Amino acid sequence: MVAVGQLTPLSLAVLELLHERPMHPYEMHQTMRVRHTDRVVNLKAGSLYHSVERLERLGLVEITETVRAGRRPERTVYAVTDAGREAFAAQVADRLGTPTKEFPGYPLALSLAHALDRRTALVELTRRQQELEHTVDFYRLATERLRDMGLEERFWLDVKYLLTMREAELAWTANLIAEIESGRLDWKPDKRSELSEVIGPFDTPTSGRRTAKPTATKPTAGNGDTSTNGTTNDRLAPDGGPGAGSSNGAGPDHHTKETSG
Repeated sequence: MVAVGQLTPLSLAVLELLHERPMHPYEMHQTMRVRHTDRVVNLKAGSLYHSVERLERLGLVEITETVRAGRRPERTVYAVTDAGREAFAAQVADRLGTPTKEFPGYPLALSLAHALDRRTALVELTRRQQELEHTVDFYRLATERLRDMGLEERFWLDVKYLLTMREAELAWTANLIAEIESGRLDWKPDKRSELSEVIGPFDTPTSGRRTAKPTATKPTAGNGDTSTNGTTNDRLAPDGGPGAGSSNGAGPDHHTKETSG
């Protein structure tokens, strides 16, 4: 068997379906659509067929039969192999237990939002708030229907998680809008020079650790010594990485491994 390597989310979704029963790719795609699997994986018919073919090359699935219904083209039915079950269990466990560094778009936009004028920021945040309200309503309705169906919660933990995350994002966004509208969060015209003055320039020592250069201040009356202003990047970013306002700085999860979605 070929070395498996890291399986994509779509490949894991395929293996999960085949744990239920053998299926052909078209049936897999339709089943995923009905179950809204696209909420956690990028579901495209073409990509799904390629994923199934790769899983077969890896020995994780195998062809069981080829069927034809009426004038429809032949359809190849696949089943999960023992190796596929082992790889599936191992990789699901790894994803469950290992935090990964992800790069969602909202935090990036927030780190750059100061470049927008106040009105534009409020308009776009309000638009996001409205979209989040629809999303939260959808997940709340989904949880109600799943409970009514009698399906055990362990089968839809992802729905509960996504609902909780979207509710938190909605509440946070609504609070941000209120802070801007009330003036509690001052939204001045963008002046990037202010950011440089606070954080300071960086040099690159041979150790690879970036350190802020201390900024000299004028001597105070009665004191001929020149001291730093006490504001260095190390105070803003204890891990030694870029401080506030940097969209590519290492956050609290900088120690985790980076994987592709």
